[in-house]
Amino acid sequence: MFRSEKIGMIVYALPALGWMSIIFYFSSLTASLMPSAHGIPDYVLHAAVYFVLAFSPFVFFQRVHRRGLAVTFALTMIVGLLYALSDEWHQSYVPTRSCSGWDILADMVGMVLCFPLLIALQCVGSKGRWLYGLMAARPKSSCLRSTFPCKLESRQ
Repeated sequence: MFRSEKIGMIVYALPALGWMSIIFYFSSLTASLMPSAHGIPDYVLHAAVYFVLAFSPFVFFQRVHRRGLAVTFALTMIVGLLYALSDEWHQSYVPTRSCSGWDILADMVGMVLCFPLLIALQCVGSKGRWLYGLMAARPKSSCLRSTFPCKLESRQ
């Protein structure tokens, strides 16, 4: 592996590791120290946090490992599930916090919801493809368009 490839791996891994660190920090807080959610249900917060988390491993696998979309999706979900499991296990040791399978389910729902957004970005025209390209640029032969053709294009 060339030095530039190693640097690229580190650069693309940093957003995921940074977001995971933020999740770990908030998981370490007792219930009394947690910031107020202003009435937003816990499962919605879990889904939103893991929705954001899903982008980083997805970009990492797309850019660094150059796998197909199905493999990238599966790897991203596996990483997310393992992190969600470890996060809930970690919370079980924090006073006033507990481990919940419902939280893990909400985490996975949040991760799954990010993938239709990536597909939709490909279908909204050149600006959407440009934004997707910034997040998870791939060679044209393996972009989402070839896997999920956009129905909207036939009307343009």
